Amino acid sequence: MRQFRPSQWPQWSIVGAGLPLLAAGYISTGSLQTDVLSRANSSLTANESLAWAKIELAGRDVTLTGTSTSQEALDAAVAAVAGTYGVRRVTNRAIVEPVKPLAEAGVDAGRLSDASYGESGSVDSAKWNLK
Repeated sequence: MRQFRPSQWPQWSIVGAGLPLLAAGYISTGSLQTDVLSRANSSLTANESLAWAKIELAGRDVTLTGTSTSQEALDAAVAAVAGTYGVRRVTNRAIVEPVKPLAEAGVDAGRLSDASYGESGSVDSAKWNLK
């Protein structure tokens, strides 16, 4: 017959209480990440000028990627994501690439002409002619 040993109780109580807590944390992590990701995405889509921004989530840490046209837009995206409930840290990996004028982009503005519309006259059927 086994002897009654109170000295063994602390060890087994840690195991007995720890396993259910560990399992509960593992089960709820997926829904937490989904919730934080949807909140962060909705904070970005609320502002149309932040459509360039893409986010990746690891736990509660967000990585912001994409190409912005200005530093102000980049700062606004970081602020929008950082202000989202549930986000712990924002890592900014986005870059700023200003919009180039047509001459710098290699397009000769003199070569562009008006659109010639198709039979329906809609913009979808427009064909752009280069002279």
